[in-house]
Amino acid sequence: MSEIALRLINENRRQYEAGDPACKKLDIGRCGLTEIPEAVFKNAWVEELIVSNFWWEFDGTNWNKKNSQNYETINKISEIPTKLGKLANLKILRLGGESENLLDYKSGKYYSPDWNIYNDDWNEYLYDGWDIGKITSFNEGLVHLDISYNKIQKLENLPQSLNYLDVSGNRIEVLENMPDNVTQLRLEGNQINKILGVPKKIKYLNFSFQKFTKIENLSNTLEKLDFSNNQIKKLENLPIKLTHLYIGSNLIQKLENIPPNLVQLNIESNQIQKLETLTQSITQLNLSFNRISDIRLIEMLINLLRLDLSNNQLSDIGSLEKLTNLKCLDLSNNQISDARSLGKMTKLQRLDLSNNQIKDIRFLEKMTNLPLSLKI
Repeated sequence: MSEIALRLINENRRQYEAGDPACKKLDIGRCGLTEIPEAVFKNAWVEELIVSNFWWEFDGTNWNKKNSQNYETINKISEIPTKLGKLANLKILRLGGESENLLDYKSGKYYSPDWNIYNDDWNEYLYDGWDIGKITSFNEGLVHLDISYNKIQKLENLPQSLNYLDVSGNRIEVLENMPDNVTQLRLEGNQINKILGVPKKIKYLNFSFQKFTKIENLSNTLEKLDFSNNQIKKLENLPIKLTHLYIGSNLIQKLENIPPNLVQLNIESNQIQKLETLTQSITQLNLSFNRISDIRLIEMLINLLRLDLSNNQLSDIGSLEKLTNLKCLDLSNNQISDARSLGKMTKLQRLDLSNNQIKDIRFLEKMTNLPLSLKI
């Protein structure tokens, strides 16, 4: 066992003896461990155990990168010890094997929660993690479990108390044996091709980087759904309560069956040519990397705050002048020559017009919020 891990475990024990509430959390990430030390299992008061070197946390709006507080050699764990069950008070367990390379890649080219930028080289990083191949039993009372980026093939032995489960970047082919109380489930980067066994109380579901061709069998409790980087051809069977939909990098040709309460829609890198169906509730819309030339329907989206139409086939953007609440607008890499209609957008804070044919930029004089975030 590494000296730094032993020091941290002993310090945690001293905190407990002194009545310090900090004893409830033990971080032994980045301690050069290849197994979880025996000494950990004596600290039965621990409620959050961090063995991961890096992980992701959701703050209610965005997913944020987190690092262990330690700075030694990264951990490389190969199995889950059955003695973890001795930690009867454990509520949060982080055993994800995400590597530093994957994390940097994820925060840049792979995943950005605001605009969901994706790259096709996912498989290059998929199994660059730990070697845990089997899920052993955990204490009943565990509510948050991260075992992402390992080599798990089967979902089993999961406590019914779980409400958050991250098994991203494993080798799972079938969604099975899911606890009924799971409300947040991350499954991106596995080998699932059919939607079955989704928990009935689910609110957030990430099915990105899979082999799906059809959307089906989803719970009506879903609020946030990520189907990015699949082979889906049609928008269908979407839950009516859905507020956030990320479905970039698929094969969708038509906007249809949009849930009425959708707030954020990312459908970049598809094959859309025409805007046919949208809903006024949308405040963030990403339609970049499609084949769109006509955007007249978009003028109805008066609540839009962020809009990305980059890398399309736009020449006429006159219908955007009614979107006076916009704060962020990306129109780069189109065929625009006249952008005077943007002059009414006095709330814009970010504007990208690069790689167009715009010559007259006098309309920018009215946009006092733009100087630090303008590209032309």
